[in-house]
Amino acid sequence: MSRTREKLSQLSALSDGLCSPSSRDRTPPANFARCLTAAVEVFFALLDDADADVRIQADECVNRVTRTLAETHAGRLQVELYKEIKKNGAARCLRVALIKFGELSSLIRPQKGRAYVTNLLPCLVRVARRQEESVHEAMAIALPRMFAVLGKIISPVLPRDEKKNSLVCVCVCVCSLSKYSFL
Repeated sequence: MSRTREKLSQLSALSDGLCSPSSRDRTPPANFARCLTAAVEVFFALLDDADADVRIQADECVNRVTRTLAETHAGRLQVELYKEIKKNGAARCLRVALIKFGELSSLIRPQKGRAYVTNLLPCLVRVARRQEESVHEAMAIALPRMFAVLGKIISPVLPRDEKKNSLVCVCVCVCSLSKYSFL
């Protein structure tokens, strides 16, 4: 039981440190980005913990950090969430990453859109092939938000062949989702 309490207190301290304006102001940007990366990795590692209290606390920490840092560190958060989606790990972690990435997708900078289109779509196809209902529900929540932004980016920036391949990938993703969905 003490191990659980220790994890809970460490999670709280980590999210408090990241969300505190004073620590953000005193920390150089490069160091803060490294701290944010490490913290997000810890949060996602503990989202799949055996103890439900630890999972709930880790989820609350992810929510708090993304809500607090969305405006100032959206790019770094998007990269970390993308890495978790690409990892295609545990269903709990993937579900949170998809939903949070969907929420932050409206903040994708136009110059980063092409990278997300070309790299995220194949990952989404792999995720859509999974059997877990919770992952499909998360995709149903996240995909409309993602494609509201990324769908606009596909047409103007990609060359004709890449555009065709990306659209095929989107279609495969949607078809895979409907094929493997339990709905």
